[in-house]
Amino acid sequence: MVDFKKMAASQNPTLRIKPDEIFDRLPKPQSFDDLHSSQAEVLDAWFSNRNKKDTVIKLNTGGGKTLIGLLIALSSARELKRGALYLVDNKQLVHQVCEQARTLGIPASDYNGRKSLTADFRNGSTILVAHYQALFNGKSSFGLEGEPEAEEVSAIVIDDARSSFDSVRSAFTVEINASDSPSLYQEVTALFRSSFDDIDRVSTFDDFVSGTRTAGEEVLEVPFWAWDKHRQKVARIISDFAASNEEDTPTANSINFGWDLIKDDLKYCLATLSRVRFSITPILPLVEKFPTFEESPRRVYMSATFADESAIVRSFGCKKDEINIISPKTLAGVGRRMILEVGTKEQLRVALVEKMIALAKDKKGVVVLEPSFAGAKQWEQLGIVSVKGSDVAQAVSDLRENKLDVPIVFANRYNGIDLPGDACRLLVVSGIPKGMSDHHKLMSKILAHSKVYARSIAQNIEQAIGRGTRGSGDYCVVALTGSDLCEWIKDNRHAVFLTPTTRAQIECGQGIMNEICSVNDFKEVVDQGVNDDPNFASYLSAYVADKVNDFDSIDDSMLEEFALCERKALNEWRKGKSGRAVKLLKQFTNGENIDNSVKGLVLRLAAQIAYSDDDVETSRKLQTRASGLNRSLAKPIFSSSDSDASLQAKKIAEFISYQTRKSSDVSTKFDTDLKSLSEQCHSKEFESKLELLGKYLGASSKRYDNNGDGPDVVWVFEEEHIAFAFEAKNEKLPDNPLTKQEHGQLQVAKEWLRARYPKMKCYAISVHPNNLAYKNASAESALVLTLNKLNELVKSIGQLIAILSCGTLNERSRLAQCETLINQHNLRPEQILGTRVETFIAKEQG
Repeated sequence: MVDFKKMAASQNPTLRIKPDEIFDRLPKPQSFDDLHSSQAEVLDAWFSNRNKKDTVIKLNTGGGKTLIGLLIALSSARELKRGALYLVDNKQLVHQVCEQARTLGIPASDYNGRKSLTADFRNGSTILVAHYQALFNGKSSFGLEGEPEAEEVSAIVIDDARSSFDSVRSAFTVEINASDSPSLYQEVTALFRSSFDDIDRVSTFDDFVSGTRTAGEEVLEVPFWAWDKHRQKVARIISDFAASNEEDTPTANSINFGWDLIKDDLKYCLATLSRVRFSITPILPLVEKFPTFEESPRRVYMSATFADESAIVRSFGCKKDEINIISPKTLAGVGRRMILEVGTKEQLRVALVEKMIALAKDKKGVVVLEPSFAGAKQWEQLGIVSVKGSDVAQAVSDLRENKLDVPIVFANRYNGIDLPGDACRLLVVSGIPKGMSDHHKLMSKILAHSKVYARSIAQNIEQAIGRGTRGSGDYCVVALTGSDLCEWIKDNRHAVFLTPTTRAQIECGQGIMNEICSVNDFKEVVDQGVNDDPNFASYLSAYVADKVNDFDSIDDSMLEEFALCERKALNEWRKGKSGRAVKLLKQFTNGENIDNSVKGLVLRLAAQIAYSDDDVETSRKLQTRASGLNRSLAKPIFSSSDSDASLQAKKIAEFISYQTRKSSDVSTKFDTDLKSLSEQCHSKEFESKLELLGKYLGASSKRYDNNGDGPDVVWVFEEEHIAFAFEAKNEKLPDNPLTKQEHGQLQVAKEWLRARYPKMKCYAISVHPNNLAYKNASAESALVLTLNKLNELVKSIGQLIAILSCGTLNERSRLAQCETLINQHNLRPEQILGTRVETFIAKEQG
């Protein structure tokens, strides 16, 4: 017997690195054809520019992307003598890719934790196939920024890259779920109630936090000024939770895998609130935290639904002008899709459900893609089985193995579901596909009237209808239900964002629906599509070939410029160049053909950056413009004190609130209580009123004189570290000077104050009818607040109270106004010393 292994070894062949040459030498199975022309075109284009860091490959679904990705990974591993990483959406797809690789004789292994990082992988002898989260998580086995010996790879290939965007953002997102961590959820959200009151959204806030809101708005953004104020408190709360919690819950896992990635970058994050969770996520993913990805010399992104590169720039930080884009002009891989718009026609919907059940019984896969869990429950009432969570992978596997005899519905799941052949012969897309994450829902709300949103929806639709055909020889019927979806597709403003092939197939389906005159016609045409009627196949192919070049392409440069501007601004901000970041964003909004909603979002980011740099006035102007352009954005209810409101302002506001509970007219009550303060009244009454005045002024105010121990009244301003001790001499005659004994009393008061408040600046002040002192009192350096100056002080505080007690002011507005008035009327303790307190003038005793 001939030993072929020995003969092969003796040949000492040259290790090929060109993808087509690698393919030619693979021990392919008998049933495997040569490379398609489109595959060969892509591989040649990549190899010619393989040293470009980022490559985007656009190839129709079923166009052989997996083989292309594997050959690129193997070529890179061989050439650079380092492992190549091939990433897919989920663990089930990991196994599928590995099986395909082994069938072709390509060395590949599936990721199974750190033990998968073998010498064979590191030396480039095998490709490692993993799901996105294996690399992008806060406990990544491949290493994180700042850690020693992060894994080095020759290339990273991201298959179905559009599916990866949510996974990458999820790696940096911390979610506090109301269901499994209610006390943590309540503690964090309570920090922001007053902020939502300020922007007139407190009722929605209360509905969310109480769990009673079940319809309407799905998510709220925490105003950036409130987030800036409370983010460190949130950090302490989460860190304390992480240190003490040992439970295996979604919240604990989110914190465990995401918190370390963002805890030092909360400044560059935004927070959202919904009925079920509180989320923290970066404005853009901070992918530089993963050195394996950041330093990979070759990164390849493959997808069938890329229309532009904006999402690549946003998610992965690529430089647009340095991306190598490969997009062969071919229809290969699209598959034969009979796309029928059922809409809300009740008779057709009933017929569709009957057909779904009948086809499923014949083991022909029937799948519904539904954007909401509530919608999925409605399908359940019709006999359709709902699948979610951990059951999704098993359901997909059962469909592929033809084990199911009932239709199934996936709720809010469009990624990682590949259903070739009989796994899906009838696909129902119900309603407009939506994103799952709170961040995606927020952006959908903010950009609802933008080209950015339209592009995103178009790609979601393409992704959804592409689940049922996985190659040029595959076929299925796609039924579109729901008025929102069908109307969206018919609207030419939206349809332009779909690929020409999909538009042609949709238009072909519209022509078919025009020929249907009865329910029976509808059932029969579904059968024709499900059974791959040769006449329909021929008609569709000719229709698409004739029409595909008739559709105008849309200028999407704005979308890419938007993404590029965001990424550049974030980078400048993180470098400490806030002014440069704001300038970039403002310049972008001066461009042409930019939606107002996009301009608003860009200016909102500029406002957040300016605010973080304490340029509050610029921030206010930018946010005012932003909310004017985009009504989904909050109006700027903040002031220079908002991010760090002074304790004095807070205590004034609190005392006014306290007084409001006692009297409906606080301003009148103030005038009544304090009008006689500067007049000659009994000393005890005077001291009581002086104590009350201090409280209105935001001081910790108290009477201390008890049988001669302690000053008459003390005002303490904790934040300023200033304390005043007052000795009241209001009962003296208007022209009587300060005596030597009274000056001595002041000295004792000052020493008492210093002993009690050793770390504060202490001032003893005589409240005296005039600023005269007998010469022998030696009181020239002693401080005095004359009754006239006290009267001015009372009037100024009264004016402040009159404005702040206005019932139309909310808490935040009151604080902002209070800060302004304190400064305007010179009511800070240092200002009182400088403008109202004097020193005594010596007078000869006569």
